[in-house]
Amino acid sequence: MIATYAHDAITIVAPGTAAAWGEPGTPTSTTVRGRFEFRTRLVNNPAGEMVTAKALVRIPNQTIGLDYKLQFRSVTYIILSIAEVKDFSTVRWLEMWVQ
Repeated sequence: MIATYAHDAITIVAPGTAAAWGEPGTPTSTTVRGRFEFRTRLVNNPAGEMVTAKALVRIPNQTIGLDYKLQFRSVTYIILSIAEVKDFSTVRWLEMWVQ
């Protein structure tokens, strides 16, 4: 994907780390520029069930996991799958299907 197509502001919400007593910590968030495309596709979720994904999201390569969430236009999305994609240049993108 060409970087000029990454014009959507996508917020990555990282889960908070557990406190000393096992209480959930406060989540942290960062905003990046990426591409959010509304498409439907059948994908396997982390539990192995076949579900319908609502959108395909592409963001610059970052450390991200399936327990993270994405926010776009005040709606929170759950990440179903993550794949690393190499562009023509050395820039790498993450391609995620979300629900």
